[in-house]
Amino acid sequence: PLGKGGLKTVADPNVPSTKPGELGSFKGGLKALPEAIAAQLGDRLKLNWHLTRLDRTERETYIAVFSTPDGQQEVEARTVVLTTPAYVTAELLEPLQPEISSALQALTYPTVASVVLAYPVSDVKGKLVGFGNLIPRGQGIRTLGTIWTSSLFAGRAPAGWQTLTSYIGGATDSEIGNLDSEQIVEQVHRDLSKILLKPDAAQPKVLALKLWKRAIPQYNLGHLDRLQQVDRGLKSLPGLYLCSNYFGGVALGDCVRRGFERAPEVGEYLQQQSDSRSI
Repeated sequence: PLGKGGLKTVADPNVPSTKPGELGSFKGGLKALPEAIAAQLGDRLKLNWHLTRLDRTERETYIAVFSTPDGQQEVEARTVVLTTPAYVTAELLEPLQPEISSALQALTYPTVASVVLAYPVSDVKGKLVGFGNLIPRGQGIRTLGTIWTSSLFAGRAPAGWQTLTSYIGGATDSEIGNLDSEQIVEQVHRDLSKILLKPDAAQPKVLALKLWKRAIPQYNLGHLDRLQQVDRGLKSLPGLYLCSNYFGGVALGDCVRRGFERAPEVGEYLQQQSDSRSI
């Protein structure tokens, strides 16, 4: 079959089939995807290279200036794809295209913490079958919602245990960033005790906690207008492409789809450049 842009896609017979609406993941967790990409790229992948400046040349190319473990490095390229967050992209493009920069600066990224806790199954009120639960803001519970991780995917908890991944913070609770790790865990545990756990549930095993000061971009009122402003600005920067989660969805599947859509656009531009130089 042909995907968008004419890119041929072939189903891998080793990938288990899923039913419509059914979720899937990797046995080793989502890190399996970037690790597989890194393995394919080999030494073309550069780690700890921080893009500090992007300049446009008279040759219609770009000079990307990087801070690296080996000092400053410069790379000249006909095309550049920026997958950075809006606030990073805004800073990089401010000297080149202020219209794009101002639109991206208006995007907000609230603070969110992800908390992974494990409880004995005997401490859970009932058998958890399903994806998880979301909590409306009017319920007096601070946690945003909980994914029933070990109910969704096999191998996420040993026998007799339930793994729960909760998210707390968000656009209406920026103060979560002022709490330390122990306070965040205690708040999530109190909230879970009101919903999923028995009254005498013991303290959980803390498997992971990650606080993102700037988490998921918000598609607030006027978002489409800002994206149109970005598109107008990009017309003056041929060969530059933006491919981040402030476009058309933040989920992993959305990001993968967006990458497949951008790739043929970049390839077509490079082919046009090659054709024009050969004339």
